[in-house]
Formats: sequence, structure tokens, C-alpha cells
Amino acid sequence: MIDNEVFKAAMRLFASGITVITWKTTAAPIQGITVSAFSSLSLNPPLVLFCVDHQAHIYPELSQQQHVCVNILAAGQTALAYQFAGGDRNHLEAHLHHNNALALPMLKQAQANLLINIQNIIRQGDHDIFVGLVEESAVYPERAPLLYYNSNISDGV
Repeated sequence: MIDNEVFKAAMRLFASGITVITWKTTAAPIQGITVSAFSSLSLNPPLVLFCVDHQAHIYPELSQQQHVCVNILAAGQTALAYQFAGGDRNHLEAHLHHNNALALPMLKQAQANLLINIQNIIRQGDHDIFVGLVEESAVYPERAPLLYYNSNISDGV
């Protein structure tokens, strides 16, 4: 089997967009986690997937959610990516809106916001794969992407 460090070095060379998965709880108006392991899965029905480490501090709460919002981050949202990668959820109100059928917190200025109904959670290795049906979306293609490459976040093209 491949060495862990060699595997991580290879995976760092795959450039990807950055998402923040958000939801609301009774204890907080917003909760979320930064995720780069995100992909479309199916067109019919419209399915996406994202992967989260079992050891992530927010994993137990996320795994109990039925609906979440996938926010595909745009250039200029690096600070939000880092904020949701950690535990700080303070001073986020100015970055949020709730203009969706479930009033879930969505990030303003994202490239896209996808309202997701979690259909399945598949345990694989040290991560879970969350499969979600896209029920609603808003897209802003004029906004440039935020990218993750070789352990660095940068504004895209």
C-alpha cells in the first residue's frame, strides 16, 4: 500500500474549488465546515457528494442534519474558508442570507448556493461520503472561483 505522506503529496496536486457546508441548529444561527472534497454525482436526479473526516470537530452535528447548504466559494472569500475550517462562528451575520425554502443560512457573494437534502451517508475509511439531492440553487457565474491547490487557498482565474 502507498505511504500516507506520498499519498497526501499526490492529492495536494489536485486543484479543487472550496465549499462551505452550512446549516442551522437550535443552539446557533449558523454552523458549518469548509470542504474541498465536493463533486457533482448525477444529473438525473441532481445529486452531489461531499466528504468529511470522522475526526472533524463538527462531524457529529453534521451527521445528524437532513438539509444543508453547499456554498461554492468565490474569489475574495478566503477569510470565510479559514473561519469555517476552525471553530469561530462569530461576526458572520453580514455574510449570510436565508433566502431559501428552508431558511437555511447561505453565504452571500458565493459562486453558488445549493440547498441539499441528504439522501445517504456512506462510511469509507476515515471519512464519510454525504450524498445529497439538490432541491434549490442560486448561481453567479460572473464571480471567479476560490481554489485549493497544494495546501494553499487562492483566488481563481
